[in-house]
Amino acid sequence: MALVLQLLPLLLSRAQGDSGALLTGHPGDRVNLSCLGISRPIRWAWAPSFPACNRLSKGRRPILWASSNRTPTVSPHQPFAGRLRALDPSIRRLELLLSSGDSGIFICRGHLQNESQTVLHVLGDSAECKASVPKAALSPPCSSTLESRAPETSKGGAQDSR
Repeated sequence: MALVLQLLPLLLSRAQGDSGALLTGHPGDRVNLSCLGISRPIRWAWAPSFPACNRLSKGRRPILWASSNRTPTVSPHQPFAGRLRALDPSIRRLELLLSSGDSGIFICRGHLQNESQTVLHVLGDSAECKASVPKAALSPPCSSTLESRAPETSKGGAQDSR
């Protein structure tokens, strides 16, 4: 755990939001999201990794957009209100104070409809989802891809060693 905390600043400084970047952090950490390769960003959206766990539907949600007066607009009705801020008027760089449930893909879209994506994983999100949602309510997006599965039996009765 201590090694992860020591390497986290290095990882965050190397992955500042270019296409396909991956950021990892804990609730309470601040991360920077960057819109690289986009000439003129016009909006940011978020597609949560575990929408059912947050009682949300699948898909993208607008979280911030550029306005004509060069003041970025953050929707007051989105989960990042009070925790997300633009670091420059062009909305090229954002800072987010992490909270559980923030895992997902952050998409910066330019005026030419091109996109830059950053995958954010908040440590503990999938485990928290399992602990807080009744088993009957779990859907595939809530299931951790790292969970171990019970061995399956083949036709001959031997166990599959996946």
